Amino acid sequence: MNIQIKTLGEKDLDILLSSGPDVFDNNIKPDMAKAYLARDDYFIVVALDKDKVIGMASGFTYFHPDKAVEFFVNEAGVHDDYLRQGIAKRLMAALFESAREIGCTYCWLATETDNVAANGLYRSLNGKEQQMNYFEFDLSKTEK
Repeated sequence: MNIQIKTLGEKDLDILLSSGPDVFDNNIKPDMAKAYLARDDYFIVVALDKDKVIGMASGFTYFHPDKAVEFFVNEAGVHDDYLRQGIAKRLMAALFESAREIGCTYCWLATETDNVAANGLYRSLNGKEQQMNYFEFDLSKTEK
């Protein structure tokens, strides 16, 4: 099996649209995919088995008025049939390299404490583990 890792750009909409919910959480929305690929501060790397997307990792840059540009890894996923083959590690390495190429020297991400596979992956990449609280807000239901 020859898995290729590819960083997608604006011309790769067809590749992204060929992905399914077995790699992403949901089906790809064409308008959102096109907008995502058009941004130069958003990155998505995919793993391809021939022309089939079997994994992905995505992230984006952001900044504060008092800090250098940082990189946030938004999500990573690999199709169940391809797990435990080092694909996620290769995807993360490619995503990190994309961040380095634009000058980022710091990256962070979050995952659930009970996500054994993700925690194992990030530890294997020598990430510095931090304890934190995570909050979600449904803005359609919170007070204005």
